[in-house]
Amino acid sequence: MAATTGLAPPSIGSAILVAEEDALVAERARARANLLMEFRKFSPPTYGGEIADPWLVVNWVDTMEELFEDLFIEEREKVPLAMRCLEGSAYTWLNGLRKTHATNNPFPSWSAFKKKFFEAFFPDSTKHQLEIDLYKLRQGSRTVLEYEREFSRLVHCIPYVIQSDRHKAEMFAAGIRPDIYQLVHVLNLPTYQE
Repeated sequence: MAATTGLAPPSIGSAILVAEEDALVAERARARANLLMEFRKFSPPTYGGEIADPWLVVNWVDTMEELFEDLFIEEREKVPLAMRCLEGSAYTWLNGLRKTHATNNPFPSWSAFKKKFFEAFFPDSTKHQLEIDLYKLRQGSRTVLEYEREFSRLVHCIPYVIQSDRHKAEMFAAGIRPDIYQLVHVLNLPTYQE
């Protein structure tokens, strides 16, 4: 005589539910694999973290966001795709965070990922130094184009420093050589683009 466990045998209905759930999981896996293949076709940039250059950090995030927009990537897919583009020190950083979380993805959103990413690779101390560099920036012996490139690079990394386009124009003008400043000042250009 067989011992009874008190549990009813699985019903056909529950077997169908399990099969449907398995099919859904398989479909999600296929969709994610297709998304990853499509994403890789666009040669997304990688970030290694070995070089402490804020421009590389900001540029990597900007490029990823452009790619997400171009490919209509949903919010829930952004972080997993971005994590696949980390290597070297950045990948080691990611693995350290993964060990402290129950899931493979320790970030609930792209914004949360960016916050932690910037804390790790573009800390406030670096931002503060760039602010100092921007306020001290002078044309010196550089051409106006060379000066403009350095100015734009700094502003791109710390855009919150610029209060308005007029402020940006004033900051730029304050750093150019006195002989050029006199010519620009007479024109009283209200915007940076002018």
